[in-house]
Amino acid sequence: MPEMSGFELLSTLKEHGNELPVVFLTGHSQAEHELQALDHGAIDFVDKARGMDVLAHRYI
Repeated sequence: MPEMSGFELLSTLKEHGNELPVVFLTGHSQAEHELQALDHGAIDFVDKARGMDVLAHRYI
């Protein structure tokens, strides 16, 4: 995202009391990023390389 990172967006949502479930869909699939996202309240972390089929299977 050009304006802010996904981590910043998740923090902003939480600061404003928004408890939407957040799934990170990313091309940065290092374990440290996944742990950071989950530690900040994301419910899942999906690598774009796995494709939309994996995401659809998990959530549809």
